[in-house]
Amino acid sequence: MKIYQLFPLTFVCMLLITASCKMKPAVPEAMKLPLNGNSAGTYANAENKYKEQWFESISSLRKTIQTELAGREYKLPPAETTGNDTAIAAGENWNIVVKDGKEVDAVSGENTKRDDRIIFTENDPAFHVRLHTSASGSFIFIESSSPLSSEVWMLPFSCKSLKPSLVAERKPGVTYKVDHFGGNNLWILSNENAPKRCLLIAPSQNPGSGSWKAAVRENDSIFIDDFSLLNLQYLVLIQRMNLKTSLEITSIYPEKVREASVENVINFPEPEGRISDLSYNKDDDKIIFRYSSILTPPTCYTYGIHSMHMGIRWKKQIKNYRPEDYKAEVSWVAGKNNSRIPVSLIRKRELDMQDGTNPLLLFIDSGPPGEKENGFSPELLSLTDRGFYIAFIHLSSAGSDEKECNDKVAAALSALIGKKYTSAGLIALAGKDNGALIAFNTAKEHPSWVRVLILENPAFSCNTANTTATDIYLNAYTNGPDKGFAGLSLASGLRKITKPGNTLLVSTGTDRPANPGLNTEQITFILSSFGIHK
Repeated sequence: MKIYQLFPLTFVCMLLITASCKMKPAVPEAMKLPLNGNSAGTYANAENKYKEQWFESISSLRKTIQTELAGREYKLPPAETTGNDTAIAAGENWNIVVKDGKEVDAVSGENTKRDDRIIFTENDPAFHVRLHTSASGSFIFIESSSPLSSEVWMLPFSCKSLKPSLVAERKPGVTYKVDHFGGNNLWILSNENAPKRCLLIAPSQNPGSGSWKAAVRENDSIFIDDFSLLNLQYLVLIQRMNLKTSLEITSIYPEKVREASVENVINFPEPEGRISDLSYNKDDDKIIFRYSSILTPPTCYTYGIHSMHMGIRWKKQIKNYRPEDYKAEVSWVAGKNNSRIPVSLIRKRELDMQDGTNPLLLFIDSGPPGEKENGFSPELLSLTDRGFYIAFIHLSSAGSDEKECNDKVAAALSALIGKKYTSAGLIALAGKDNGALIAFNTAKEHPSWVRVLILENPAFSCNTANTTATDIYLNAYTNGPDKGFAGLSLASGLRKITKPGNTLLVSTGTDRPANPGLNTEQITFILSSFGIHK
């Protein structure tokens, strides 16, 4: 063989060797615990570098998913009710500003004449502070909340007093939200002694919990997501029953305005519905709101309170998406003590085998009910269009211990396997915050079931010694109270036990995805773990 004939063969061999090396980036070493600022930064950089190299090895699949997601992006028109939850211009010359999610300042003037006063400080690392202007424009509410508790302080919008008044002290497991629509009363939505939530009123001059009176008592079968009072005349309740959403409109004090009583209910039949940005046009006698669900992209509806006519202002169109091509349902599974657990499901009709061969992604939601940003997640179409079932289970952390939540997820998965929606070994679990812990525990207790874990902001420490490793994508939020230390510490522990046949990817960042939601990397990771490369 001549030398010029050898060159192409040598070149091909070099390419193969290069590709082989590209497929096996150097795995980061676990860090010695506990982490500090320097070691955490060093470790995060090493993990992020490894992650990027790993995705470069499957760049074709990642590019495909990037293209798909870019084609489904959309922007929503500004909502009529949109406000700023970190800065509010109030009074004649004050700006009320949240700093780092922990401190509220009143700022007036500029430069040398600047007056900067701290009016509220949150010292609990689990709580985050935001602002809310009342619907009436009379008050500014300072809301300090964690996933399991909340506390609200109020300030007159005039800022004649810069000393906030407490509405009610925080209590473990109790969350509440407050608004003022005019008149003498505050309206309060609370879960205290009412897991499905109830609506109360209190005098704005004396709002302590001792003066709260029930306006709408708890219904043990209907959860109150949110509420509004329109024109001091119509009470609107956004409610959820069996994972389906409804809107109830009731007139209050009809005798005062001398009109017929209104009692209207709008039911939406699809699971995982979300209603937001509700407002009232008095001239047209219509309410305007946005709705989306597991099947329906964001849609702006109008509804005549007296005409009861429903209209559509706009509906977002998603490229190559037709709702009729997909099937959504609520599946009930049996839990302990004869309990029934609702699980919502969506899949593509033409790929619906129900013979146990479909992979399944289960989102575990353990956050406060009613806090979901959107019912429609277009990025998940990249999974359903490849044969995945997407399922959602909602667990209330309040009043439920860790084992109870784990048992509910295990019961749901066992039932879904029994109904042949999927099979053991074809399951991916995704959880955020406490949901990440539940996902992790489920995989630990049932290793043969779970192939992939997506852990968003895991803030727990646990013994990983007996953990059977799966493919894991772990995202630690560096802007959280612990700067991502808990997630990175967990990652370092998992790094020690990850088997050669499994993949652990660790990402750090400040962006929290929508709930539910996955980014390009996570979808690519799931598909690759299931051997799907296009």
